[in-house]
Amino acid sequence: MTVSGFPGPRPDTVELAVADTGRGMPPDVRERLFTSQSISTKKGGTGLGTKIVKDVIDLHHGHIIVESEEGRGTTIRFTLPVSQIASSRSHAGNT
Repeated sequence: MTVSGFPGPRPDTVELAVADTGRGMPPDVRERLFTSQSISTKKGGTGLGTKIVKDVIDLHHGHIIVESEEGRGTTIRFTLPVSQIASSRSHAGNT
């Protein structure tokens, strides 16, 4: 698995990507991946993890996409807005 991050498509965004070289996903699985119709076939899982991730990304005004090809792996990319946050040192009285 590879995790990477870089500036997003706009100056006020950052893009993160998580990629693997696993089995990949067929189109029907990709289409329902971020919906409540996503059901895991793994033992002990519900399959709702990807839906929860999508909801969190949406709450932060981000965007998520999946690129997957059977036999070649999957990359999940998400873009999030960034904001300028004052350094905690400037608020702590440090000079």
